[in-house]
Amino acid sequence: MTVTPSLSSPNAWPLTDELADIDQKIADLQRTADQAQTSSAVAASEVASAQKAIRELSTAKAEILEKGRLWDRDAQLQRALAERRLAAERVGPLVVTGGSLGLSKTALEERLKPKLKIAAGGTLEGLNGDVLRAEAALEAEATSLTSLKRAFATAETNLKAAESDYQAKADAAEAAWLAIQNGARILEERLQVAQAQYAEATRLEGVAGTPIAASGTTPAGPVLASAAEAGIAWKSFKDTFTFLQEGTKKSSTTPGVPDDGEKVLAETWGNASQAAKNALAVLLTRRQELTLARNAYEQRQALRPARKPAEQARMVASVLTALNSRP
Repeated sequence: MTVTPSLSSPNAWPLTDELADIDQKIADLQRTADQAQTSSAVAASEVASAQKAIRELSTAKAEILEKGRLWDRDAQLQRALAERRLAAERVGPLVVTGGSLGLSKTALEERLKPKLKIAAGGTLEGLNGDVLRAEAALEAEATSLTSLKRAFATAETNLKAAESDYQAKADAAEAAWLAIQNGARILEERLQVAQAQYAEATRLEGVAGTPIAASGTTPAGPVLASAAEAGIAWKSFKDTFTFLQEGTKKSSTTPGVPDDGEKVLAETWGNASQAAKNALAVLLTRRQELTLARNAYEQRQALRPARKPAEQARMVASVLTALNSRP
């Protein structure tokens, strides 16, 4: 589970414009839905499409705010599944055989059959196919659907890229925070290592022999293996000592001022955190774009997407031709 750091109020970051934009889009969609519900000229699919977009935008806003607080993904998943389960429990009984909506659907179909010259024991599957074919022919004429579908696909691609970018930057921010969280422990452990390395280097230096000159010559002889071991031990101690020295170097004589190591840790966290937050802002925008693109595409390709009178007339003519051409 991710730990939220307490440095400089990291969660107070600027997403004001993006959130305000989402709120405005929700308000616009709600106004459209309200107006559509009072107008018989607008198909029910447009109302449903707008309401679906409102739900998606609201969910996206809540999700981004939660991610901004570095939420636990598993808990959020369980919450979402629980909400889905509750919704299924509400919807399921209505649409199963014998449910109120199911019974209404059956009654509607039985009332339609004689008006379409379909026997009581027959089905409306033929009519379903006729409507689908008429719809496909109508949409084939609508070049706007192609561009909407392309915009939808582009928005999906952009969202996936934004999610991937956010995840990479969130991981970097998490690693930077863990470095701060473990900073004190690492220093203490390195100090113990340095002390042990010093003791070992001192011991080996004490038993290391000096080069012995060859008989009758002034220059010293070759370095002994024991001295090389002592030198290697010194190198290990020196590296740890340098790490501790540079990490705890005072940048000021004023008490309470962070040392160089603390400053590096804080700056690394600050930069990584800001990068993750910027990626979140992009992610919010991309999710909003996808919702609106999907809304536009689904509304256009819906079974009854508030067609123009001429389009509706062509649909009716096509279905009539199919029905009346049957033996």
